[in-house]
Amino acid sequence: MEEDAVSEIIDEELLSDDGLETMSNNSDDVNIIEDEDIDIDVNVNMKLENIKETELVSHSTTYSAYYSQVKKTKPFLTKYERAKILGVRAQMISNGAIPLVTVPKHVSSTLEIAELELEQKVLPLFIRRRLPNNEVEDWRIKEMII
Repeated sequence: MEEDAVSEIIDEELLSDDGLETMSNNSDDVNIIEDEDIDIDVNVNMKLENIKETELVSHSTTYSAYYSQVKKTKPFLTKYERAKILGVRAQMISNGAIPLVTVPKHVSSTLEIAELELEQKVLPLFIRRRLPNNEVEDWRIKEMII
């Protein structure tokens, strides 16, 4: 009996002008959302679940772990870390952050200002190195050998 009801509904499907499928069952009209919209809702729910899984660490936890931590890696700044730090700091300066060094008049680029800050080791950033055993190790720029 249910199969007959389903077949009646399927036979009466009509597409409306706005792209929604309209099915009439007796005198009631029902609008059904297309599959594309349902996929979007599923993707949004998946993204919300991923956000919930992201771990937020407080600054007090980070600092306490930093000061009690015995370092496993060497204090050499890699070329990849250097590029990332310079790019991030140059972006911060271009967005309005105050430079932490006195900027000579001949320097006009935010990247050059970031390089000056790196040379003087006054960048307000940490380097977080992820280790193979899923631990992290934080380094200050002051401690790094450039």
